[in-house]
Amino acid sequence: MKSILRTSLGRAIVYTCGHILIAMFVVKSLTGSDWIEAGTVALVEPAVNGLWYYILDKVITNYANI
Repeated sequence: MKSILRTSLGRAIVYTCGHILIAMFVVKSLTGSDWIEAGTVALVEPAVNGLWYYILDKVITNYANI
């Protein structure tokens, strides 16, 4: 696990998985939908955020090494 967290991609994957789980619980709680619907809705937004985090982390990492 430690080696995964040393890379931008590893951190982005861990962040995205957590975000998807949180989004599922929030969607289910707020809308009363079933788990399949909540999971479907929850996949799109966190997936985009995960990509954004990966790009942001790469930019910051590269900038800090200058």
